[in-house]
Amino acid sequence: MDYGDTKGMESILTRSVSEDKRLSPIFEKLIYERNRKMVSKIEDLLRTKETYFVIVGAGHLVGNRGIIGNPEGKRIFVEQL
Repeated sequence: MDYGDTKGMESILTRSVSEDKRLSPIFEKLIYERNRKMVSKIEDLLRTKETYFVIVGAGHLVGNRGIIGNPEGKRIFVEQL
């Protein structure tokens, strides 16, 4: 996996669920549900005039259900450093 390889990160993250569908509910709770909650919280922060530094695990950023490409159609724009 290359540095900044979001497709590779997504592949690693979802590999276990692809191999064993019984893990799907756990993955839903640990990753996707948390992503939705984080998006909501980040949106609340963005409505203020304050400056915030938000840190999340890399696994929460990748994929179309990640914080950046979340399924509700909301977009949080970030810059990969």
